[in-house]
Amino acid sequence: MRHLFLRAGGLAIIVSIVLVGTHNDTARALVVTDLTSCRAITTNGSYRLLNAVTSASGPCFPIRNSSVTSLLFDGNGKTITVTDGSAAVEEADVGSGAPSNVTITNVVSTAGIRIYGDNINHSVVQNSIVGSIASVGGDDITISGNTVGAGGIQVNNNNGIWTPYRTAILSNTVTGGSTSVPYLLDVVGGDTHPCPKLDTIISGNTFTDARNDSPTTSTAATNIHCATHTIFTNNVIRSTGTTIGLSLFDEADNGTYENNVFWTNDHPALLMVAGGADKTWPSNNAFHANDFRSDADNVFYLSGMGTENTFTNNTFFANSAYITGYYGGLFGNSWDHNTFYNAGSGSYSFFLKGDYQHGPPADIFTNNIFSYSGNVIYIYDGWDSTRFVGSNNLYQNRAGVVRFGSYGDLEGWKSASGQDDQSIEANPLFTNPSQGDFTLQATSPARDAGVSGGDIGAFTYGTPSPSDCTPLWSCGAWSACLNGQQSRRCTDAHYCKTVLSEPALIQVCGTSAVVDTLAPAAVSNLSAQ
Repeated sequence: MRHLFLRAGGLAIIVSIVLVGTHNDTARALVVTDLTSCRAITTNGSYRLLNAVTSASGPCFPIRNSSVTSLLFDGNGKTITVTDGSAAVEEADVGSGAPSNVTITNVVSTAGIRIYGDNINHSVVQNSIVGSIASVGGDDITISGNTVGAGGIQVNNNNGIWTPYRTAILSNTVTGGSTSVPYLLDVVGGDTHPCPKLDTIISGNTFTDARNDSPTTSTAATNIHCATHTIFTNNVIRSTGTTIGLSLFDEADNGTYENNVFWTNDHPALLMVAGGADKTWPSNNAFHANDFRSDADNVFYLSGMGTENTFTNNTFFANSAYITGYYGGLFGNSWDHNTFYNAGSGSYSFFLKGDYQHGPPADIFTNNIFSYSGNVIYIYDGWDSTRFVGSNNLYQNRAGVVRFGSYGDLEGWKSASGQDDQSIEANPLFTNPSQGDFTLQATSPARDAGVSGGDIGAFTYGTPSPSDCTPLWSCGAWSACLNGQQSRRCTDAHYCKTVLSEPALIQVCGTSAVVDTLAPAAVSNLSAQ
């Protein structure tokens, strides 16, 4: 390696020339520009920050110009301080054309990284420790392996002007607490009907939201808003404050939500609603093998659920003095092989509220387990029993006999409705339900009692219990010191879907004094799929 020391306008620049072998063993010169102070970047190349820097006005490192078509910005773990609220690094189309194919990595800052412009495409933000990451209108953007603070990850359409297509949000750790940011993850596709097909992929992330104020339906750890075809898999969403876990809002349609944990404190883990007068309700979503849990409230609030949503092999764990879940909206949804458990003394298990449109098709409930402690299993308001088609469900009222409102007990319900002919009332004999283990004991009546002879509930007999899933954590190195703290990122190779045994992610610089960012309740792991 050779170093050339240049000086231009008082700015010291160290240019490192590295000889790199290519696939055909020829050599080419790769110029790395080493940076020592904030500056605009308008040409292709590789840029590396050598020391901590401060910007008093505007982004420290603005990346501009359509001539930028291949660029690497390496923050090199050095701290970037921005004092006016701007981004530490910003790739933007602001009059000189849109950059593309930019990789931003190793940035450390309490400020954020921002991508801004409808024509920006194929950029990457990775392995950084920052206050926020925003992609406004960019297409084919990848956000991966970052540790993000209270500003969260925001993917939006700049108030309806630009549509952010094909964003990939992978293996990030996001912690919150700010009352100025309603969502730690916010994906907004459009403002008008029909909402656009974004094809967003969200996988392997951990979102821990400590926001603690007076929430509304517009405060949630994660939010999908007027955006269709979302792939949402293998994420852990933990709200220790007062936010909802997952909000699907205004035509969040055709999504796949699989193998996630949505765990909240005292608000629902799942919300489906529509607020725009021209919007339809979330429809055609598939929920499979998720753990939904609320420590002190009903576990879901589906006041605006659309049609053709499917729920299979999910667990719904509520701790509510009212209901397990509120279910309203349209018709034609299906629930198969789910487990619903209310650990509280709720008056109802399901509150079924319709919009006076009963179908056809009806809503179908098969092979589910309902366990509660209260009065009635279902209560209807504007939704009569003709909308319900059920078979091979297991019902348990731990406080007495299962009742179906004015229909009486299970036999009265069967006779009057013509439904649930093969359903049973029994203790499902979960392994350890109070600790979220809904696997079946060997003598469970749910075994072989389902449609076509299979087991009833979210888990077939023999599924490993949560205690059998032992996390295998691996952690990266501690970051540079920033505001007296250091951060790192940890992953579980066994993916047990728990945050309770996760190693510390933040510590006081130079010590082992851990900063508690989760403060979870002392309960065991959620069920592992």
